[in-house]
Amino acid sequence: SCQMAIHNFNTMGLGLAASLHIAAIIPNLAGVEYFPRFQAASDQFCVLHWQHGEDHAFKLCDKPGLGVTVDESALNRFEHQPGPARPWPD
Repeated sequence: SCQMAIHNFNTMGLGLAASLHIAAIIPNLAGVEYFPRFQAASDQFCVLHWQHGEDHAFKLCDKPGLGVTVDESALNRFEHQPGPARPWPD
């Protein structure tokens, strides 16, 4: 049978939370891509209300929402710096 894996490149708290909730309903799930090194950056502006166990499994929160609390004042400290424009090739 075919299996599905969720590619979650940056693994920040919000994106990972959304990916894990989708993963929870996929019967043929192979795994969710997760890079713990990105979590330290995410921890600066959000609190995750779910747990990552020793068995590499995530236990999701049973409350409504994604299980993430965003500290908007902390997030506002990260200023957006636009990169160079990359127009679509003709």
